[in-house]
Amino acid sequence: MSAARPRIAITRYDRTLPLILSEAEGASQFQFEEGGTMDITQALLEGDFDAGEMSLSAFVKARESGMPLRALPIFTNRKFFQQYIYVARGSDIRSLSDLAGRRVGVYMYWMTSSVWHRQFLHAETGLEASDLEWTALMDDRMDSMRIPSGVRFESLGQSRPEGLADLLLSGRVDCLLGAATTPEILDARSHFERPFEKLDHAQREYFERTGIFPIVHLVVCRESFLESDDSAARLSATFENAKQAAYQKLQDETYTALPFVRSYLEDSEEIFGTDPYRDGIEENRHVLDAFLEASHSQGLTQKRLSVDELF
Repeated sequence: MSAARPRIAITRYDRTLPLILSEAEGASQFQFEEGGTMDITQALLEGDFDAGEMSLSAFVKARESGMPLRALPIFTNRKFFQQYIYVARGSDIRSLSDLAGRRVGVYMYWMTSSVWHRQFLHAETGLEASDLEWTALMDDRMDSMRIPSGVRFESLGQSRPEGLADLLLSGRVDCLLGAATTPEILDARSHFERPFEKLDHAQREYFERTGIFPIVHLVVCRESFLESDDSAARLSATFENAKQAAYQKLQDETYTALPFVRSYLEDSEEIFGTDPYRDGIEENRHVLDAFLEASHSQGLTQKRLSVDELF
């Protein structure tokens, strides 16, 4: 009887679809299972799966707590979070510095997006978490994720990340620091605006100035998985094959419904080169270091972890 294939849990993106469909070279060596990252993160914390996609903030806290999990330098999800900052249309919040003393809504206080939002606000304006009031839709994933003293905070205790737009529509908060363009955000877009004159310019300028393309999710595995033959190396190669296959498909202008996709691809290549989702430790050390510094200064971790301690 052949040995069972390692179980790997992932979220569906263009760059992971070849894994889910077993089209990428090497994919047949593993049993890829599709799911949402919130559920996968919880499953990994509970010891399910050999490896999977995990929230960066949850993993950092798990590493500090001594859980038997290690990262592979595969970064499946990255985002510029300026695009998820919303205020009510006509608001007197015209710049990020205007958020001082205001109420902001987030999904979870220690969600990776929230850590990056606070890192960005502090770097750009000097604002600390204690300078704002925080409302979270959900409690954080781990009991050890505690809210720092001096931070004005309330959790609505919901079980799912739904209703963020309603917080701004109802006036319960003055600003949303979100993580995705959800259907509810799309439905409410006519009532919202962003405190940037030109979003694309703000994001590009930020990257060119800092070199940071924020990491949101990464691949995490059991420590025992790292110790078993060359599974980790084979898994890393398989993820790379899937990503390159996705890049290749994007070169076909008929593959997406975006009318200006060729212009977008050329602009993206001018900024990021041919591999915007570049994996590897050294290639991403400065990004991870910025997140670990923010995690410690904001109070997620009591110890200031080093990049190498993650792997």
